[in-house]
Amino acid sequence: MATHDYIIDNGTGSAVRTDLNNALAAIVSNNSSSSEPSTKYAYQWWADTNTGILKIRNSANNAWVELLQLDGTLTLEDGSVSTPALAFRDDLNTGIYSSAADTFNVATGGVERMELGAATIFNEDGADVDFRIEGDTQANLFYVDAGNDKIGMGTSSPDYMLHIEHTTNALFSKGSQTTAISLTFGASSSHILRCENGEFAFGLSNASPFPLYIQGRNNSNAAKDITVQPIGGSIFIRNTDNPLPSNSTGIINLTVPSGADGVNIKHEHTGNCINLWRNNTDGTLINFYRGEGSTQTNVGNINVNSSATAYNTSSDYRLKENATAISDGITRLKTLKPYRFNFKVDASTKVDGFFAHEVTAVPEAITGTKDEVVTQAMIDAGNYQETALNDPIYQGIDQSKLVPLLVAAVQELITKVETLEAA
Repeated sequence: MATHDYIIDNGTGSAVRTDLNNALAAIVSNNSSSSEPSTKYAYQWWADTNTGILKIRNSANNAWVELLQLDGTLTLEDGSVSTPALAFRDDLNTGIYSSAADTFNVATGGVERMELGAATIFNEDGADVDFRIEGDTQANLFYVDAGNDKIGMGTSSPDYMLHIEHTTNALFSKGSQTTAISLTFGASSSHILRCENGEFAFGLSNASPFPLYIQGRNNSNAAKDITVQPIGGSIFIRNTDNPLPSNSTGIINLTVPSGADGVNIKHEHTGNCINLWRNNTDGTLINFYRGEGSTQTNVGNINVNSSATAYNTSSDYRLKENATAISDGITRLKTLKPYRFNFKVDASTKVDGFFAHEVTAVPEAITGTKDEVVTQAMIDAGNYQETALNDPIYQGIDQSKLVPLLVAAVQELITKVETLEAA
């Protein structure tokens, strides 16, 4: 190992020979030394035995360029996105570089396309450059439309954030049909997501009911059913060709966990919110229940016929006891204070009615408490989640519950009139 200034000094024959041998030794060992040569030349080699790196002098002869490790390991400068460490001779802004420690980057045209590090990132610079994976027969097996922030599967022109386009009508299918999507859990027969013959399910195919299950029409155009079971509750909708679930009591069965909020139905347009039909028959449209299991009791229903609707509450004599005739109808009726007024939200419309807290003659007609407001305890218990502390809780009235009192008062008056007439 040696270095040399590569200048052969004048001298005796033996001295010149020694100087030549030293220069040749420096050449053959690439100037191997633990310290750099004292005399340096552009493009000169130096095997730096201190760092174990083979270096070459740059063209300006003012710095060393590291080439590879002396053990054969090839190393590169970090480079940059515009000047990659390893580039192509006729395309110097396309290649690989390292933007940080433990990070590998790929650039084309001076733009970063991929980064491998703590995370794998494609197109980190956010350029409008599409990305496509081609399959055996599908040119657009996976397509990223970068300019429009959309992903296509089976299409190079996705219309949505995720657009799946397939030649069959089924996302998941069986038999001779082609499968587009099949997500499985556990055994291959237990699907998290499936769609076949117009049927869509989210959940396990061998579990009933599904967390989410919607079924349309099959190939024979026969009517199918729809089942939706959100977490903690369920909605079942069945037609007459399919049996109802064991815990279903009607066309629609809805349950939510104890203490949870109910169901909100919001219609964003000016049309009808809900339309309900019976199929050309008279009878119950909606049943109302209280309780569950063996304690479940029907407390009312809405019935329809060909021309009218009846709103019914429980009234069968077999449900009642301790019945006594109303004997003070007129006295109690005189405590009622009917008014003509308008509601604040509709100042132009006058209506007849009562103030709920004043209807003491028939307390069961009133819900709520006068001047009640939301308390912190109600909020902590999970109630009134969309209202604030001290917001009012308004009272309500079921004016139909005043009818028995009115009938009793009228009967008393009739008796008085008939007594006077007979005198």
